[in-house]
Amino acid sequence: MFEGIRPQLAGVAGVHLTMNPRNSVVFGNALLTRILSAARAATLLLAVLAVMTFAGRTLAQPISAEEKESILRGAERLIEQRAFAAGVDFKKWPVMLDKYRERIDRAATVPEFTMVVNRALNEFGISHIDLVTPRQAEQINRTSFVGIGIRHRGDGYEQGLRVNEVIEGSPAQAAGLKAGDTIVKVDGQQLTDPSQIRGEEGSVVKLTVLRGEGHENAGKEEDIEVTRATISTREPDTLKELDSKTAVLYIPTFSAGYDPRAVERLITRAKGYENLIIDLRSNGGGAVTNLTHFLGCLLPGGTVVGTSISSRTAERFAQETGKDTTDLNAIVEWGGGRKMTARRGAFKPYEGRVAVLINGGSASASEIFAAAMRELRDAPLVGTPTAGAVLVSSYMRLESGFQMKVPMSDYVTIKGVRLEGNPLEPDVAVRTRRFSRAAEVTEDPVVKAAAERLVAMAQAKPAPEQPMPEDARDGKNMVKPE
Repeated sequence: MFEGIRPQLAGVAGVHLTMNPRNSVVFGNALLTRILSAARAATLLLAVLAVMTFAGRTLAQPISAEEKESILRGAERLIEQRAFAAGVDFKKWPVMLDKYRERIDRAATVPEFTMVVNRALNEFGISHIDLVTPRQAEQINRTSFVGIGIRHRGDGYEQGLRVNEVIEGSPAQAAGLKAGDTIVKVDGQQLTDPSQIRGEEGSVVKLTVLRGEGHENAGKEEDIEVTRATISTREPDTLKELDSKTAVLYIPTFSAGYDPRAVERLITRAKGYENLIIDLRSNGGGAVTNLTHFLGCLLPGGTVVGTSISSRTAERFAQETGKDTTDLNAIVEWGGGRKMTARRGAFKPYEGRVAVLINGGSASASEIFAAAMRELRDAPLVGTPTAGAVLVSSYMRLESGFQMKVPMSDYVTIKGVRLEGNPLEPDVAVRTRRFSRAAEVTEDPVVKAAAERLVAMAQAKPAPEQPMPEDARDGKNMVKPE
């Protein structure tokens, strides 16, 4: 997760389909570094976010018994009246909460209280329901943070903080920090939580680092100094040439960093290639408008890719038919639900062969897109299983600045596949220890496997002929290996 202040960029919060407080539907947010499981993702994130800092202050504000009870009453109303996911009985919430009552009563701070409540919520076994602290709610739409620029997991710091990835161009990279390193001390003090690393922009932090495998000093400790800075969380969409017939399109997010016009320019250039590999690894989702736009770049406008089903639709189905609401396909056949379609527009979609790269960080909108490509364009999925986290949810306000993320709708693909709790399995399984998009695409084993699959497809069936735009092979955002 990001060593930063933004919840959806700090690890696993981006796996969900959400609706923000202003009611614009979004499919999670970007740059997941790792999703351990859909059911416990929210607790893992919030356990780490509980110790985040903002402007150098620790977020361990106290919480009173009265505030806790008010928040829990509001949460109970939302869960019982608004929540929906097929097969989940949300009326059991009070009983589930009672199991954690003693720990809730002991919780003296906002982070402690939030973490315990989210552990209780995880017992529903779904991925899109959690309690959000006031500070986390403030950071939801931020696109930058002050820090050193690393991503890490949040599952305990007894042995220090292990760096999963160093952000390109960050202070951490400039100081020589590497993926696989473990931060064991901060300013001479044993690291016990990531808040010790954070501080004011321009301040210097001294880190004691246990060098990881592959480093020339692997297994040895070194002291390095890093100057904290403001770091943008935006990653650009890019197109790279793999060979004369194949291009690789990287879409890091469907959220704030997604630029429809830039994506259209890249797709136009991609039309100069017979094959297009779309990299959605660690893309945790984003706005539904961006998803439908991207679908329109690969499918004819108006193409139906799936259906979302709300609690109201399910209730009406049950009342009129007397049937079980757990059968989402029966609800769709009955005529219920809202269709998800590719956006209509003047832009002509790419018609060549397509493969999609996925991993455990590919969630929500990414899963909907990947499933659509598999079902409607026979695109192979390459990599590792996705998150299996596709519910439409909404952030709703509670007392004291808290918010509750509540699942509102379930989703099935055009061919009747429910994605929540059912990760997409790759057609070509390729496991890698870690990957870096800074490396050449020719060195990426997942890209290589996708290209090989596309070659095999070409031998079996020629691709439609693509018109060659004048700027198809050159111009900005096109990168060729040297």
